[in-house]
Amino acid sequence: MKSYTRPPSDPKNFRQKKYEEATSRAQYSNTLDFNTTAYSNAAAGNELAYSIEIPTKYISGKGDSIRCRFAGVTAASVNTKFVELRLAGGVIHNGRVDDGSGLLFLWSVELEIFSSSLNNQEQISVARSSSVGGAFGAATEDYGSVVITTFNANSPLSLDLYISGVLAGENTFRLAKVEFSPAP
Repeated sequence: MKSYTRPPSDPKNFRQKKYEEATSRAQYSNTLDFNTTAYSNAAAGNELAYSIEIPTKYISGKGDSIRCRFAGVTAASVNTKFVELRLAGGVIHNGRVDDGSGLLFLWSVELEIFSSSLNNQEQISVARSSSVGGAFGAATEDYGSVVITTFNANSPLSLDLYISGVLAGENTFRLAKVEFSPAP
């Protein structure tokens, strides 16, 4: 004799419940911001594509950290394209996201900011930008930086992502995710 499992009495089907669990904000309780609003450069030079103000409470304890991930795409042109990160107005990372070959490139930037002392007096920022273009990643670009900075313990930190290209629409920001991790 075969036995059958009785379906749950919940009116939502199983797949719908799993989808809602996977996309719920509660699962990612340490996410400070998630942004998928696309922005393309309008002209030559650096243009602000994304900005967030990080409250001091998220980076004030020794060992606290903020992790940021950004992604975008370049146009298939031979012009040079860059991404730049600024923390409290100062440049902490600048990386090229294409190789000038005329291929379309997908780029990503990862940044981690660590508080290395109490009361937000010193931060260590580790950034890396990478991009891949061409057929099956035939061309890649990687840049990295480490910066030690000191800021006022009572002021929020502004974090800005700038993109640049020579012509309008050559560099497009597509995604930002900013997460907080408290000290262990």
